[in-house]
Amino acid sequence: MKVGTQERLYSYSQDRLYRDCPMKYKFRYIDNIQEPSNKNLELGTNIHKLFETYITRENNTEAIKAIDKSVLPMYTLKLRTEIDEFYKYVNTKTAFVEQTINTDKFTARIDLISQRDMIVDNYADHVNIYTLTDFKVTKKPKTEDSVYEEGQLLFYKWLFHEATNYSPDYIYVQYVNISPFLKEQLINPTELFYADWDTCTQFVEQMDKNIDSINKGDFPKHKKWCNWCFYKDRCENSK
Repeated sequence: MKVGTQERLYSYSQDRLYRDCPMKYKFRYIDNIQEPSNKNLELGTNIHKLFETYITRENNTEAIKAIDKSVLPMYTLKLRTEIDEFYKYVNTKTAFVEQTINTDKFTARIDLISQRDMIVDNYADHVNIYTLTDFKVTKKPKTEDSVYEEGQLLFYKWLFHEATNYSPDYIYVQYVNISPFLKEQLINPTELFYADWDTCTQFVEQMDKNIDSINKGDFPKHKKWCNWCFYKDRCENSK
């Protein structure tokens, strides 16, 4: 599918950037000007890698070294212990990490997709549900309100249903909050959220409208984050 001048599938991260600032979206995705990485992003990437290797059994030595360097060896040791505890509640035989889900228009890379038995309201027996989990390395924990304010997990639920035709009634979402510094509890999973299906659909409808705006070349400047933007000088010099 064509988004702007590029053939690409549309993701939540693209949409989030367009909502934050359409001009910044243009620099990043139309002009293909990459922002440099930073220590916070690198820490998040390596923590995600550590979660992934607990299922894939891949070598995690480099990720551990990088986390040790970014934080403290004590942090890494504690994190590994808590990851082990977290996965005790996940059926790793039916769990998939870093899974890419595509439709003809949209794409998402979901941190963890797992199956579990659960008693759902109005059903007498246990039913098999899918849980779509996103890991967040964040100082401000994500909550149920975050699901609706940000829309990422709403989008994931909609996309998973579209790709698999699995009933939305049996698709739940969850954040796993990870502290980026040493504290008593590093990992705090939220409860499983149903995520109202109508709201999921409405969110994706707005994403469709944003794609239309991109294809029309609509890139106004939003000035809320200008002082911290990598593209600030380039933006000020643009017409």
